[in-house]
Amino acid sequence: AVSWWGPNSVTDKNFKDKILKHPNKDKLKYAILYESIGRLGPLNNPHYKNWQSDFTYFKKHYFNNPSYLKINGKPVVFIYLTRVYFRNRGKTQLDWLRKNHPDVYIIGDDIFNNDNYNKNWAKQFDAITAYDVYGQSTKTHGNTTKAITKLNEIYHHANAKAKNVGTAFIPGIAPGYNDTAVRNGNPARPRHMTDQKKSKQGDLFRAMINEVALPLLDPKAGNIMMITSFNEWYEDTQIEPTQGTASPTNTDDSKTKKYFTENNRYYDYGNLYLDILKELTTK
Repeated sequence: AVSWWGPNSVTDKNFKDKILKHPNKDKLKYAILYESIGRLGPLNNPHYKNWQSDFTYFKKHYFNNPSYLKINGKPVVFIYLTRVYFRNRGKTQLDWLRKNHPDVYIIGDDIFNNDNYNKNWAKQFDAITAYDVYGQSTKTHGNTTKAITKLNEIYHHANAKAKNVGTAFIPGIAPGYNDTAVRNGNPARPRHMTDQKKSKQGDLFRAMINEVALPLLDPKAGNIMMITSFNEWYEDTQIEPTQGTASPTNTDDSKTKKYFTENNRYYDYGNLYLDILKELTTK
């Protein structure tokens, strides 16, 4: 899914004019990740004023492209933070979407640390997923078996509620997290399991794929897993390759030399995460 912040934004131009016109575009499928915060107004007072024109724009510029992702023949749109913008509000806009664009497959970012997930929330969407993996697993419990167990509990509960109303489920995972460079308050998490001796770089990602994502893949959603993320270096959730030539380090360019790393060791991992993904998802 490609981040999208509005017509003629940098993300729109990159997606429409670069990605979908690239010579190798046919090797992948692409869908819009609708950035609700930038399109629907403040979290505490949404206005939804861009909703209708945005979907009209998608139909004109994206949905008919052969490289655009479709599930059951329907063009897919991921909606960020549906759990905020469309939980007990926004019904008028969802009704408009279903009436005017009945062929769109909507995936809601609807799950977050809620053992009381409601089937009535799930039935608003074709599928539900979770974008913020860190916030409901490793942020609280660290990179531990307990974090993996907690994420599994949250997902299995939400999955059961979704299945009850015919909504598909897409498990979300992430390889690590560190947003210290852009905001305060979130403890950095490395990319190994801290409660397992001899755990190595990539083990958190392996555990999330094997123990969380693969058992919950849903044929109704094309057996898709959501990975947060590709090319989001400022939160250290990226999985694309690094150069792979530097030595591991726990120092950075802050005044203390440890502020950004929080003394965690970081690796120039090369193709590791793409290799893990290929290894564990190729039959």
